[in-house]
Formats: sequence, C-alpha cells, structure tokens
Amino acid sequence: MKNTNYLYKYTDENGIVSILEGEALKWGDPRYFNDEYELKIMPTVYTKNSKKLIKKSDVRKIFFSNIKEKKMKIISFTKNDNYSFMWNKYAQKHKGCMLEFSKEFEFSVGKDIQYIIGDRKVQLDKKFDISNAKEIGFLLMDKIIYSKEYKWHKENEYRVVHPNLDSEDGKDYSLVKFKKESLLSVTLGKNMEQSIALKVIKLLREKYPSTKIINLSQYTV
Repeated sequence: MKNTNYLYKYTDENGIVSILEGEALKWGDPRYFNDEYELKIMPTVYTKNSKKLIKKSDVRKIFFSNIKEKKMKIISFTKNDNYSFMWNKYAQKHKGCMLEFSKEFEFSVGKDIQYIIGDRKVQLDKKFDISNAKEIGFLLMDKIIYSKEYKWHKENEYRVVHPNLDSEDGKDYSLVKFKKESLLSVTLGKNMEQSIALKVIKLLREKYPSTKIINLSQYTV
C-alpha cells in the first residue's frame, strides 16, 4: 500500500531499539551500500552537441570522487505501508518494526527513486574535459543517486541525501535527529521476541507519548 504523505522505515530488532533510544536515524555512506549493484552501474553519458560518449570508467571515477569530497550521506525510506516484501527483507521477517514518519518534518527535502529499464542515459549540455570534471560530477550526482534498476521497483524508495558536515566541533554527524512528533506510529512485527517487544513498547510510552503503537506481535502488553 502506497501513501505519498508518509514515509516508512523497516528495521530489525536491534535497529528499532537504537533509533528510539537515540531519537535518531543513521546516515548511510553510499560507497559501502550492501546491495550488489547499488550506485555501481554507471549510466551512459554523452555530450549534447558532439554525442561523444564518456567512458564509464571515467564516469565512475568522477562520481565517487564527488561522493568522497562532499562526504555525501543517504537515508532511505519507502512509501510502502505494511508491505510483506519489506517486512521480510528489512525487518527480519516480522521480527523487527515498521516506523511511520511524517514527510512534513526533517525528511521533506528527499526525492523519489526513478526505476529505469535498460541502460540509463545522461545527456550533458556542456563539453566534457578534465577541467570541468567537478561540475560534471555534480550534474551526475542527481542522475545516479536518485535512480536504480527496475528490479528494485517493489521497494518504492524515497531517498534523502545530504553532505556530511564537518565533525571537528565534536558532534556526531553520522546520525540525524528527528522530532518526536514526526514519528507517527511504530508497528511491532508479528514474530518479534517478547523481550524486545516489551522494551520497544516501554520506550515508546516513556519517550514518545504521542506515537501510535500498532502491536502485531502475539504478546498483549
């Protein structure tokens, strides 16, 4: 079930406890994503006037150079509410939880992933040479980060991207704090362990009094 006004995050039993205790979600480094082809298959890039193709090896080098330089971080959500595919893949086959967030708060700056059939093509308006590699890299960021192969379309992903801030001030920028009121509900998986279910419900009642608890587990608490 899809809903354009809300975002959902499926997580395992360890993830939900960490999220609720820290009141934060963790940014992911796109260079180390687990999916085999995530951000690794580069598009076909060519210039508008000459139609000259840029080597995919050069595209990859430019793209990941920009990722590293800008310290880019990503948080992924889905628009799929209570979807069995997501429960099985990301929430330990219903042993974890599904979090529902309001899109109006911290995560409104994200974009929907575009699912592409076949080779992705990117046309550049400017001639490419080594002197404008950074500028070209910036243009490629949007095209690559917000698109995936069609085989992932079931995930209906919504992605928030942000440069990682300088951590010299001692703050931990690997996490993004969210407002408690933006967490609208937490759904406990039907196969969640009793000890985890009790801990999650206790955390929600103590720290998130306005968050709705949807208990699919077998335990009545």
